[in-house]
Amino acid sequence: MTFPEIFRATRSDFKPLKLVLSFFTVQLLSLAIYSVFSQSPGFESGLFKTLFWLQIIVICGLGFQRLAESVSKERLEKTWDFQRLTPLTSFEITFGKFIGAPLYALFLGACFLPMLIFLWMGVPELRSSALTHYELAIALILFLYALSLLISSYTETNSRGAGIIGLFFIAAFSSSTSFLSKLPDETFYYGISLPTIHFHTIATVLFGFWAFFGAQWRIGKDLMESRKIWRLPSFLLFLIVYILGFGASNFYISSHVTSTALGAVALFSWIAAFANDERIDHWKIWLQHRKGIEKWNYTPMWIQSVTILLIFAVLACILIPEYRERPAAIIFALFILRDMLFLQWCRFTRSIRPSVLAVIYITLGYGIPIAFLAAAGLKDFFFVVTPGTEAKLSDLPLHIFPVILQIAGLIWLNKVWLDRGLRPAAPSQ
Repeated sequence: MTFPEIFRATRSDFKPLKLVLSFFTVQLLSLAIYSVFSQSPGFESGLFKTLFWLQIIVICGLGFQRLAESVSKERLEKTWDFQRLTPLTSFEITFGKFIGAPLYALFLGACFLPMLIFLWMGVPELRSSALTHYELAIALILFLYALSLLISSYTETNSRGAGIIGLFFIAAFSSSTSFLSKLPDETFYYGISLPTIHFHTIATVLFGFWAFFGAQWRIGKDLMESRKIWRLPSFLLFLIVYILGFGASNFYISSHVTSTALGAVALFSWIAAFANDERIDHWKIWLQHRKGIEKWNYTPMWIQSVTILLIFAVLACILIPEYRERPAAIIFALFILRDMLFLQWCRFTRSIRPSVLAVIYITLGYGIPIAFLAAAGLKDFFFVVTPGTEAKLSDLPLHIFPVILQIAGLIWLNKVWLDRGLRPAAPSQ
């Protein structure tokens, strides 16, 4: 494997004079801050926190900005398509950008280490809290670096979201440290007692891996690499297993945690649907030009995710006692399927912004009928236009019939437009 992106970043940023000046500038800044704090007794803790946050802000601010532009900037400058002419794989490009883009930011952060290590060695009280802070910081940096690269890989124009991601990191890190400090030392996960800090650190890193592989998949799509059908379903299965662990013990799974998992799968189904604008051209390739396993690999993203959601909803209604009496999970999944079919129809109509159009009409499709029914005092008929959480098992046919009817109508509508799009063009006279 070769990673030319790392060598390119090294040649660009690691010039000797630039490195020397950067190192001594950070040392002078550290000494200046030290001189300010040293005037008060017991200053070591405050000094350590100040230098730690400066280090994190430097790593985040510059690193996120570089990663957020790593792919989108090349697209803007019309140089991204040249990647197809190279023998590099999507993993080599993704890993190269993940390491190479923030390399100088990581160097600047490392320049703070001499003073931080000096304080850590000299003040024993700082050692345990410092290690905890760095454990969380490294995990969140890896996750948000991967998330920034994922956003850049899906952005067609130059990304300006690095600052937002940086602010999100600061908020996430500060809130997570205060939140985790209030939690007990042990977390029960699938009935097993685990150290809270280590558990959440490992979970954050795992989500970072998924974000990294999501960026690799999107870059591989530009390189015309073979798609793999297992990627999105496997992430959704990982998400389900991860969330259910917080409410599972002794072969019992909480219905509240199951509802959270259902909502998370639905959310990521929408994200996958909006991130992959699969219009009639994609369906032509899928239905007419792919055979065997390649046909499976080209299955539209929303079909993959909604299939997982429907299977999960059915299993929840079979295995979770609370859902057996109130099968709201199946009704919820069917409404998501209905909305996805409407989104696909908007794309088949070749609208300029089909996703925006779909969101507007889906929102109105929920809001306006509910408003009219509420004004007419017909709240018992909300189940016609929205998932009914209070539906009993005996009411399931009545609650499912309206959404099934809507799904059937949208399937027919999609088929009409799909047949029209797949029809060969008439020969010119």
